[in-house]
Amino acid sequence: MSEQELPPSAQASIESLRAFDYGLPSALADLIDNSITAEAKNIDIKVRWSGATSSLAVSDDGQGMTEEELISAMRFGSKSPKEKRAEKDLGRFGLGLKTASIWACRRVTVITKAKGSSVVARCWDVDVISERDRWILSRGEGRLIDDLCDELQKRESGTIVVWENMDTLLSGGVDGNPRSETSFNASFSEALNHIGMVFHRFIEKKNVSIGVGKVNVIAWNPLSSNPLPELVPPDSFNYKGEVIKVTCGIMPHPKRLSQQVAETVGGPAGWYAQQGFYVYRRDRIIVAGGWLGMLRPAD
Repeated sequence: MSEQELPPSAQASIESLRAFDYGLPSALADLIDNSITAEAKNIDIKVRWSGATSSLAVSDDGQGMTEEELISAMRFGSKSPKEKRAEKDLGRFGLGLKTASIWACRRVTVITKAKGSSVVARCWDVDVISERDRWILSRGEGRLIDDLCDELQKRESGTIVVWENMDTLLSGGVDGNPRSETSFNASFSEALNHIGMVFHRFIEKKNVSIGVGKVNVIAWNPLSSNPLPELVPPDSFNYKGEVIKVTCGIMPHPKRLSQQVAETVGGPAGWYAQQGFYVYRRDRIIVAGGWLGMLRPAD
């Protein structure tokens, strides 16, 4: 036999994929990418705190998926990076939602409904995959999932991504102990600030509303201040058939700003860390500050 198919171990693969270099801000941003690609107008993030049994859900009113589309979307590497994407598609490798989710938790369930279709759900459970060493995709179950299915059934369409058994997010507290609600909420607040920066153009254009309950995430624009920055006339160039636009802005010195305005303008990471290049892909920030190795950061 000259050829032999040799699939990787499911147990080893799923545990290795959990080692991706994520954080809560980037993991949530990957989920929101999918909601925006699905043309959602409203995205709601819900945290149910209950210690080790806490859960997090990202819900949207986008196009949703049929059962066949959901099963395809749950496949790791569901789309090739060489595949031509729709203009509004923020994905690239077909991995974001899955890898972000299994980094954060050991059980991720996607509940979805396309217009004119029934609610369907599918679940990746790391414990089941590891125990059986097979890529077992289940239908999703439990009281929480049932309640969310009922909630989605009342809508025309949409998707809810649910994280349970959030071992990564709930570990790393003081002295290695599990996180307290206060500690988790602090990390969650930082993640929301990051989301407000990454998706600020969508929020400012009112293309999408991102919220936690009735509180909306506030957009943070790196070229927004009072007084306004000094803008250099924009330039553009072509690269592989795409037009890349470059706009340079010189921010006012922080001494010209009040302390409150300076803290706001400074962004999630602070005034000096947020200086540098901001790279956007389809209005979504993919690089936020820093000098891309061209300059030394300011002291």
